[in-house]
Amino acid sequence: MVNCAGVTLAGGQARRMGGNNKALLELAGERLIDRTLSRLMPQCTPVAISVQAPAPWTGALGIPVLADDPPHNAGPLAGIAAALNWANALSPTADWVLTVPVDVPFLPADLATRLTDADCDAAVATSAGQQHHTIAAWRPRLAPQASEALQTGVRAVHAFQSGLQTRLVDWPGGALDPFLNINTPQDLERAEQRESAE
Repeated sequence: MVNCAGVTLAGGQARRMGGNNKALLELAGERLIDRTLSRLMPQCTPVAISVQAPAPWTGALGIPVLADDPPHNAGPLAGIAAALNWANALSPTADWVLTVPVDVPFLPADLATRLTDADCDAAVATSAGQQHHTIAAWRPRLAPQASEALQTGVRAVHAFQSGLQTRLVDWPGGALDPFLNINTPQDLERAEQRESAE
């Protein structure tokens, strides 16, 4: 296992999902948060969850719960900043922090290994020509830069990454894209169909 802490990002508002908490949606009878953690934990230790604000269901997970920094709907970069600050407080500090959204249920088992196999500030997963900016490995030393970016009004993760030495790591896409994410009820239906076919 690489020296990598893992954080699942679950602070979104899920507008396209009717406001339903995506972490608690079920795919094949399993909550997305449980599915994500089951794929993240074998690759990283320790593991935490980043949310806008703690809730009873987050406390029941038995892992650290990180509140967005800053709060109030600042977007996924706020969750990444919280993840980096948390990782810097670990003893010993991890070499990397792997972030993954809670709504990507088919994360590959070699995600951490491949993303951390580089000498760079950050490594970003790509598939089918698309960059998945929140599926990325980050150096914990970037924490002050992430916090400063948020304080100056930067909200987009790709805008923050543009100022870093970033490596792109590609996975095959197509019908079995490992980074299929669930933003809408139709996406959840597609994921159910894929799960049934595998």
